[in-house]
Amino acid sequence: LDTQYLLPVAELYAKGIISGYDGMAFNGSEKLTRGEAAAMIGCLYDKSKRSVDVSDSSAKYASQREFADTTLFIGDSLTYQFIENYLIPNKMIGKASYMAAPRTTVKYFLSSYWVLTPSEDNRYGVACNSEFEDLCFGDAMAVNAGKYKTVYFMLGSNNSSHVTLNQYCDAVELILKYNPSAVVYMQTVPDSDVGAVDAQRVNDLVKQAVEKMNADGKTNVRLLDTNSAWNAACIAKDGMHLTNMGLDAWYRYICAHATF
Repeated sequence: LDTQYLLPVAELYAKGIISGYDGMAFNGSEKLTRGEAAAMIGCLYDKSKRSVDVSDSSAKYASQREFADTTLFIGDSLTYQFIENYLIPNKMIGKASYMAAPRTTVKYFLSSYWVLTPSEDNRYGVACNSEFEDLCFGDAMAVNAGKYKTVYFMLGSNNSSHVTLNQYCDAVELILKYNPSAVVYMQTVPDSDVGAVDAQRVNDLVKQAVEKMNADGKTNVRLLDTNSAWNAACIAKDGMHLTNMGLDAWYRYICAHATF
């Protein structure tokens, strides 16, 4: 598929207007048959006919599933986008807690001065539960200490060339300080063809952090290689964020590979 058509095709796929062929191929160099054109037009005008074709491995969660109140999402603008543009609008967030602030780095996550202030009061935006407002990440987790059984953590796209292994390990320790029995999923960030993020470096550090924590006996810290779920059609033009197709792939990957 020619790269100039990736985003439009991704949007149509996310809306269920097209589903592609086996193996997520769209065969952009081939012509539509009359039947395929008719089916696409039918889906365009009749939303009840729309459906995204999913593989057998994901069929078990094709219907909407919600996250439990023992789930916590932590992240930057990617997690913000996932929550605000996908989970909440599609009524999949359930009773999960979340704290996501664009421009957040791992260093900021560990600090006491980077607070979760509602977006109307700052320039970087925040998606968080009301009880976390105006608190730093550490203090926010202390509010519900011991509550969370599953934590999804994704940071590193910001300041990707400077984040360190020790910072990742300290971040995990901070999470476990308040939720020692939680399963902490360290998620990998999307690749960036335009160089907006040094994804290779970040993801290598994430994997090393998981290995180090496991070696220290913290086997409840696990790698969730979300980056493996995304192809070029999933990445937005800025090389950092995700298309609707990417958000959908993220959700499906979590359902297939993590404790839901």
